[in-house]
Amino acid sequence: MPRQRCDPLAEFHRPHWLTVSDLHRNLITCEGVPAGSNLRTVLSEAMAAQAADGWQPENDGAYGFVFIARGAERRLVNLSPADPASCGGPGHGFLAAPATI
Repeated sequence: MPRQRCDPLAEFHRPHWLTVSDLHRNLITCEGVPAGSNLRTVLSEAMAAQAADGWQPENDGAYGFVFIARGAERRLVNLSPADPASCGGPGHGFLAAPATI
């Protein structure tokens, strides 16, 4: 049976968020993308905007994300169906119960 590659940019039935973060998952920018948007166009426009600021993409973004680099700094441009504002923050800390004092 042949393998099928999932195309994360084909899903357009629900809203997405275009995020730019550092490699420690600290959010730099976040922009809502409404349902029904062409995700390929959104990501390619984001890559072009980053390139205009001197960032170089490290791949073509076919999987819904792309690492970009400028000098020694790297960032992640990502299309996500999960709202970053509703998450508990970077990493797996959201799994732990909130601290009580």
